[in-house]
Amino acid sequence: MQGQGAIDLSKLGALVRSYRESRDIPLREAAKEVGLSPSTLSRVERGSAVPDLGTVERLMAWVGQPVASVVTVPPPRASRHPRGSSDTPAQSADTLATLEIQLRADPNLENDDAKALLDMFKSAYLHLVKRHRSGAKEDR
Repeated sequence: MQGQGAIDLSKLGALVRSYRESRDIPLREAAKEVGLSPSTLSRVERGSAVPDLGTVERLMAWVGQPVASVVTVPPPRASRHPRGSSDTPAQSADTLATLEIQLRADPNLENDDAKALLDMFKSAYLHLVKRHRSGAKEDR
């Protein structure tokens, strides 16, 4: 996730540490509550671990905050790509990964509903990207 820039690891770590310390819970006890090893929880608190989405969800549920509170969203682009150029596959993956995190963090959606919405969006998104790319090739 860190490569995609979706989770702010230092913010996640600070939030988890602050919550644990506010409850005056030793690291080992907190790790047991969350279902992680003490060493993993320590690395999360220091911002040196790169947890998977399931672990981030468990940690955020434990602290009582939505996953979205540790998600970084890249600033909007100043302008879209000119006709004839397109996003890279990595940019498309970043878009889909960010959307997945947002949908899973939405308290109004059950996991199955979030997955269904993600699947529908992914299908439409990839179709439009493909159409855009083929249109850009025809303009050259």
